[in-house]
Amino acid sequence: MNRSLAGILGIFALITSTIACQINTTTVKEVTGVAPSSEPSRIATRFPTITVIESSPTQLPPSPTPTVAENPKRTAPIDGMVQVLVPEGEFIMGSNAWDTVLHAPVWLDSYWIDQTEVTNAMFAQFVSSTHYLTDAEKRGTGYAYQTSSSDTVKISGASWRHPHGPGSNINGMEQHPVVQISWNDASAYCKWAGRRLPTEAEWEKAARGTDGRLYPWGDQAPAGNLANLADKQLDTVYEVDDGFKFTAPVGSYPDGSSPYGALDMIGNAAEWVQDWYNGVYPQSSQNETLRNPQGASSGENRVMRGGCWNTSNDSDGEYRLASHRNKNMPKLSADTSGFRCASSK
Repeated sequence: MNRSLAGILGIFALITSTIACQINTTTVKEVTGVAPSSEPSRIATRFPTITVIESSPTQLPPSPTPTVAENPKRTAPIDGMVQVLVPEGEFIMGSNAWDTVLHAPVWLDSYWIDQTEVTNAMFAQFVSSTHYLTDAEKRGTGYAYQTSSSDTVKISGASWRHPHGPGSNINGMEQHPVVQISWNDASAYCKWAGRRLPTEAEWEKAARGTDGRLYPWGDQAPAGNLANLADKQLDTVYEVDDGFKFTAPVGSYPDGSSPYGALDMIGNAAEWVQDWYNGVYPQSSQNETLRNPQGASSGENRVMRGGCWNTSNDSDGEYRLASHRNKNMPKLSADTSGFRCASSK
């Protein structure tokens, strides 16, 4: 989208809020023992912090991206997760389709990434084996989105077993992504499973490939067969119907596959990645190719990627792009927050 610098600055001088998948601890309300209302309501427009980049690197020829059918897969031995291979090579991280992201070359060694988000059934296996208590269970509270107010609020008793609060449960949702997961919880699971969280760069390449596409499936705008995002099931203001009000079983949208066969990279649950968030992409220079970036060395928030089931098409759909970034404190969890793991070998 082409906008003048003056126009961008004028718009964002009025902006104070963040997207629904992010837990904004300065504005949340505390609710005791209340599950989300089912009343439809307009999802509030929320904007990220803007960094205007006036120049971009010279475009490099894209590396070849395999078709889904030919890309290697394997099954992780501990939890049975199917992983897909992302081969070594360079890609352009970020997108010049929107003015908020740095557009720069990154080289990554080959790695494996989980084909889907970790499920409730897999997390239950982890808990059974380790007796692990999540941060939400220790704290006694989690955050949940309220459709009646478009607010994310703190709810007593919300946890991965009761994602929207005490009035909810995960019965029959074994193959849905586990949510109410903090970064600490996600990191602990990946370690148990013999894997790790993906870096932000690894997540983005797995989602977009090397040809600069806007979404995992290409440049077509999101549709009901491509991803689980805010739709008429959640709010009648939307015309699209993806079939689910909240989360969907993982892998429900094969038409929305990434070039490597990774599923649900956009929508369903927002995903924790390894990196600390510091406001910009980890590249040191727009024109310098950075190898295997690890992000900032410290910070207050960890990066989240991929949007979630309540990500709207406000702000011209920028929140739904595979290049969009989000952040949260590593101890916090919500009914929108999940994860997938990665492996170097």
